[in-house]
Amino acid sequence: MEDYDLDDFGYLLGMDGGPSRKRQPTDRNDDFNDFAYKCIGDSKNTRLPSCHYSDLRFQNAQTIFGRRKKRTGYDYSDRYPQWDSAKWKKGHELAKAESEKDDCKWDEGSVRYYEIVLTHFHGKPTEIDHVLTGFNLSSGYSYYVYGYWHPKEKS
Repeated sequence: MEDYDLDDFGYLLGMDGGPSRKRQPTDRNDDFNDFAYKCIGDSKNTRLPSCHYSDLRFQNAQTIFGRRKKRTGYDYSDRYPQWDSAKWKKGHELAKAESEKDDCKWDEGSVRYYEIVLTHFHGKPTEIDHVLTGFNLSSGYSYYVYGYWHPKEKS
């Protein structure tokens, strides 16, 4: 993965260490619109990369983890604190505490991290199958779209 390094904030870096607008998988393969899939693959343990408003490919959300499955429902990350900010904040506190344990094998901000947050928020086990990222055209703020399901329900 020498071509696709991430900075401390999850952004793709170019070969010179600066922001990358070239030499990404989408630049070499027109059929591959999921820019970061090769960066993190299907690892639930790796911090999710995020997009930047200057990369116009993210005007529409792009896959950064997993693939869509029939059982999966989707919600935007910015909706959760609007629905119940206390529950969303508490979920982050629980996930952060779990990520700081010595035997923890995953990063803060990873899919596993957000599974803990969403499990708390929904009040039942939640698994994430698919994550997309994009940015809001009017504000430039990036967001995630979590594709999740509840394993105890029929799939």
